[in-house]
Amino acid sequence: MDVRLDGVPLDIVFESEKTVGDVLKGMEAELEKSDATIIEIQADSEVFQASELDELFTRSIDSVKELSLKSVSYTDVKDIAVKIFERFSSLSGRLEQIPLQFQQNKDNEAMASVSELADSLSALFDLLPYFSFFPNHFEKITIDGTPITIFIQELNPLLQDFLQAVETKDTVTIGDIAEYEFAPRVQKISECVSLL
Repeated sequence: MDVRLDGVPLDIVFESEKTVGDVLKGMEAELEKSDATIIEIQADSEVFQASELDELFTRSIDSVKELSLKSVSYTDVKDIAVKIFERFSSLSGRLEQIPLQFQQNKDNEAMASVSELADSLSALFDLLPYFSFFPNHFEKITIDGTPITIFIQELNPLLQDFLQAVETKDTVTIGDIAEYEFAPRVQKISECVSLL
């Protein structure tokens, strides 16, 4: 069986490993030493979901030609989180200005901040599942006593109200949510950069 990690072929000599599960346990143990974990498993070009892993684990190593693994490290996740949190730092003050910008007919400036908020939140929501791979690092981060993962998830209903206001071009609601709801929350998230 050939094993690839993040596209790189590995030179592995199998000793006591009999099953794919044995190989994966060894790989995970090695990755943990560098604060990394496996996030995707492919056997002979078939991607296996979490619910299908039991069957894969019991396969003999002779029954699989190629095992391809993708990994992610805490450093990778942290670096992306830092970039997002830093974007939030500069965005917070601009969100507070949105109501005034609408009053001054500076709709383009206001909507540019709305767009940047949407892009930044989208990136944050995409990254959020990766926090669970590194609980030793991310579970200790709290905002006002709430774990950061829950704090971020609680933004979702607020985001839905915000998007509805954008769709209906309700500038008053857009301004209120931006200034009073998102600006303080985004600022609090940005302050977590020092905790990563």
